[in-house]
Amino acid sequence: NAIAINALGYTLADRTDRTKEAFDLIQQALALAPNNPAILDSMGWVLYRMNQKKEALIFLLKAFQQYQDAEIAAHLGEVLWSLEQKTEAREVWLNVVQKHPKHKVLLQTIQKFDPELLTPKEEASSPDTGEASPDTGEASPANSDAVADNNETDADDLAAPKK
Repeated sequence: NAIAINALGYTLADRTDRTKEAFDLIQQALALAPNNPAILDSMGWVLYRMNQKKEALIFLLKAFQQYQDAEIAAHLGEVLWSLEQKTEAREVWLNVVQKHPKHKVLLQTIQKFDPELLTPKEEASSPDTGEASPDTGEASPANSDAVADNNETDADDLAAPKK
């Protein structure tokens, strides 16, 4: 079962240092389902964890082209960032965070690499009154505690292929 093999491989890649074992499992899953975006994402992620960034980028781009999932976007953006392609990373993150504003992994990744991206831009005046916009004092997503406590999942994510 490609999905089960991938899930184990991804878990090893993401949560342990057993990257060689993870790579072998994900490679098996990829042989069974070579176009599955979750498996392509896993292969990209394990390659990144093995410091094979350029190879990782190939798999993550292919996964993201097929399925613009928030976790794939988080991974793709992180690899782009590590390759000094920061503008491209921001574009990926901004595009997807608009669709999935409460996705925990995506928000944590943006917070780690480019927290200013999550800070709302203050406008000098309100568009309808011309008066200064008041500070509401509400926690912004850029607040690391707010991001860390966010366990909500978008409805789209529930239908996503699982790793």
